[in-house]
This record gives sequence, structure tokens and C-alpha cells, in this order.
Amino acid sequence: MILQITNLTKHYGGIHALDKCTLDIAPKKITAIIGPNGSGKTTLFDAITKLITVDEGRVVLNGKDITNMNDYDIAKSGISRTFQQVRLFKNLTIKEHLEIALRVDDEKLFKVLLNKVFIKEKNNTHKIKEILALVGLDKPLETYASDLSYGQRKLLDLAIAIAKPHTILLLDEPVAGVNPKLRVEIVNIIKKLKSLGETIVLIEHDMNFVMGLADTVFVLEAGRVIANGKPSEIQNNKRVLEAYLGG
Repeated sequence: MILQITNLTKHYGGIHALDKCTLDIAPKKITAIIGPNGSGKTTLFDAITKLITVDEGRVVLNGKDITNMNDYDIAKSGISRTFQQVRLFKNLTIKEHLEIALRVDDEKLFKVLLNKVFIKEKNNTHKIKEILALVGLDKPLETYASDLSYGQRKLLDLAIAIAKPHTILLLDEPVAGVNPKLRVEIVNIIKKLKSLGETIVLIEHDMNFVMGLADTVFVLEAGRVIANGKPSEIQNNKRVLEAYLGG
């Protein structure tokens, strides 16, 4: 397994955001983490990437315990993610966003960001164009993030995650709020990424979205994994249906 998550627990007062959450992620597969709103899906991603500190539990990536590493070093270790609410710099261009992503190992990253001074590496522009073609973002490289539509910002966010050196992609609700046409396009992008050998973990609350996409599905309820298996198995799981329908 490329990523092993064992007994992750996070309490906020009496609320169990994560409750001994345990799951293993297989390499070069699409793993979906689903569950009703408030089940702990994004909290799990935040714990893996150290945006929050857990009360107990372990996260192991490629055999290395990363539980107590800081967020910057976890990113450098090979975990790249998107966010449900897109996080872009409105005063930076498409190209500048991707140049930052490609230079994630640069210890002077924040100085680069603040000064908008970019070292022009030989193949940067070509690589950036390849990534944008992969996600279908057909806009001039000098377009500012503030001039992109919501759907285009989602695609740029995905492109940034792909551009960062990584071994695993965490996608937090990649189709949230997009129109049906773009939804289909993003599904095809994710399938293409898998065909290129990517390991993908995605969060969704819509079971229908993951049924024809994921190899394995984990279902969260109240911060705990209540079921896992192939999509067809999950679709007919009584406990899963009760979690969604409130039975």
C-alpha cells in the first residue's frame, strides 16, 4: 500500500471529527472516500496533509511515518492536493501559478511568490502547456486567476496539483459546483491520470459520481470508516444506505 492511515482521531470538544479512522490506499488506483456532509472527509485530508494536528493515529507514506512532519515537508514527500474551495492568487497568472507548483522543492518559494521573480527553466513553458492540455484549460498563459470562471479555476487548481512533484493526488470534491459538461470532462481527466499511472484519492458525497470511476470506495460516518469495497458492493450496503438516508 502506498498510503496507510491508522486510527486517526481528532476531537473538537465533544465532536468526533475523526474517530479511529483507518484505511489503506493502493498505488495506481482511484480510491473514493464518500460519506454524508459532516462525516469527516475533508478533515481526513487536512490531517494527512498536516493542516490540522490529530490527537492520535499514524499516517505512513511509502513506508515512512509522516504523522509528525510539518505541512511543507509532507508536500515535499509526495502528497499533492486540491481543495473543495479553490485557493488561488487572483493577482497571479496561470503560468505563474504553475511555475510556483513546479518549484515546490525550492526553499526560497515564499520569496519567489512575494517578489514575483521566476527562474525561467528550460522546459517550463512546454511542461506547463502539457499540463494545461491534460486538464483542458485553453486560456492564454498570462491570464490572471481573477479573470477565470469558476470552472476554469477548478481546472487550474487541478493543474497545480498535477504540476507539483508527487506520488499521490488528493482531490477534494473535484466536481463540486461545476456544470454537467465540465463534470464529465473532469471525470475523463481523472481516468486519464489513472491511465498515466497516478495514484488518486478523491472525496465525494455523491455515490453516483464514484460508481463508474473508483476502484475502491471507503465510506465515512461520524469520522469512522463504516464500509469499504468495490463500488457495486458499497452501493448495496445496508449500513451505507442508512448513513445517507438517516435510517
